[in-house]
Amino acid sequence: MPRQALATAAAAACAAVALASCGGDTGGGRVQRVETLQNCLTRKKLPTHLTRGAQLPGADERADLLDTELISPSAARLYVFASVDAAKSAAAAASGEPERRDNVVILFAEQPTEKDRAALSDCFSGRF
Repeated sequence: MPRQALATAAAAACAAVALASCGGDTGGGRVQRVETLQNCLTRKKLPTHLTRGAQLPGADERADLLDTELISPSAARLYVFASVDAAKSAAAAASGEPERRDNVVILFAEQPTEKDRAALSDCFSGRF
């Protein structure tokens, strides 16, 4: 393989790793890290509180929980599971109307506004 092609392939691999560590795309299959989400929310001036090993009512597996206030007068609980499959299972078993993004199940205290959704979407997309 020519040297330039190897350099291009290496650069592409580095970019993919960087995107994955920041949250990557919103395709529903990435594993989000609780620290990355917490840092993003903090940069958006949304206060957070982290609880390790929290139990989402109805779910079998434990998760890291980020409680945050939103832009509107509402709040959200973000349960960060170890895998996308665990989050899918937890969302199906949870009461209320949970939303799932990747390996995160989100419960809103009130209906989120468009600004709330945009702030959270930025944190999942890696655009923060």
